Amino acid sequence: MRGTLHKVYGASLRVQGGYTLGLIAMSLAGAPLSAAQGYYVSVPVMNDLLALPLVAMFVAPVLTPGWLRDPRGWAGAAALIVHTIAPFLFLLPAYSAVLHWGVAEPIARALSMALAGSNMLLSLALWWMALGLSLMKPPAPRPASPPRDPAPSPADLRELHRLRGALRG
Repeated sequence: MRGTLHKVYGASLRVQGGYTLGLIAMSLAGAPLSAAQGYYVSVPVMNDLLALPLVAMFVAPVLTPGWLRDPRGWAGAAALIVHTIAPFLFLLPAYSAVLHWGVAEPIARALSMALAGSNMLLSLALWWMALGLSLMKPPAPRPASPPRDPAPSPADLRELHRLRGALRG
């Protein structure tokens, strides 16, 4: 059970990181368009740059710390904190990914809410999976089997009988 949940959790981390990375790329690519129209874009751009290291930790397994990759025990509390903060960092890229491109107001609002809502749902699922993984005990290691001795050859058996006879006599 824990192994399956751990695999789903790892895949979900990569999915959320990739999804948010796409939103950040759309937001940063559209920021010059909004700036040319006279809109204030420094806050969304700063938020995108602030969220980028966390997204990198989600996307690249090499950059993911052990306590986030495999939350167990009290170290899982740190993963829960990350999964509590992450959705709030990921909200603004979802909104600005749509708004910077000049989409009409009713459609832009609905589309940005859909993008942000799917990210929030994925964050909620990751939070619950991290909680489950931190509460589950890791699987017990299997006991090592004793090494098997090779079967004695006929010459070894003759030598053993000779030695036993010498000890008795």
